[in-house]
Amino acid sequence: MRVIIAVTDPQKNMRLVARCKARANTQVVARCASPNEAQRAMSWHRCDAIVLSARLDKEAAFALARRASEDGVCVVICSNEREDAVTAFDLGAVDFLCEDADEARIDQSLDRLAERVEAAAAERGASACRDDADARREDNTVMREDFWIKDRGRVMRIGQDEIEWVEAERDYVRLHVQGRSWLVRDTMQRMERRLDSKRFMRVHRSAIVNANAVRMASTTPSGGRMLRLRSGAEVRVGRSYEPKLARIVNNSAHT
Repeated sequence: MRVIIAVTDPQKNMRLVARCKARANTQVVARCASPNEAQRAMSWHRCDAIVLSARLDKEAAFALARRASEDGVCVVICSNEREDAVTAFDLGAVDFLCEDADEARIDQSLDRLAERVEAAAAERGASACRDDADARREDNTVMREDFWIKDRGRVMRIGQDEIEWVEAERDYVRLHVQGRSWLVRDTMQRMERRLDSKRFMRVHRSAIVNANAVRMASTTPSGGRMLRLRSGAEVRVGRSYEPKLARIVNNSAHT
């Protein structure tokens, strides 16, 4: 289990690190003193879990906890204010830990993290198997749906073959096509249904890529995954979507 520790108090930070190091198969990949540092660490380090203090900057801490949970990273919130526990669990935190907790309570929280990380990994594996089975059962005659885009008083037709990748942008999605891009009022969920599932794959909660546009799949120095597309664009693969990476690479290899 790869863990980021983001607790403001240096002594509490060191105590958490020590408890992690005392466990088998647990690695502290970054130590941070604020939610902003933790956010930067998450962009550089592949992690399974984050232990995050909400004591000094609750707004930033809870915003980071929400993003981490959405990316499939398990979260423990630390605070001595009991009312923060309600917010923590509403955001999907695995546990709520008082900052002055003793070693036994810290170990219990780390046990819960490890169990959740293992369960999430098992579910990702099962999901990948289901996706592969569904793909084999799909009819080869998938109905294609082109897109009509308004552009400076004109209406342009964009075929699915032309789309390199799709990016979530607030209440819109952005279609990236041959070095240009257009905003479309739609959701990522609807885009997944509209696009040919044999060619397009969700690789992040904010990104769908055309497998035919993938030119290289690489591992970053921090252990994350990155796809380079034919335009040179780089798209990060979310942790929970990594089991699907092999399918993208295999599809690309046969084009």
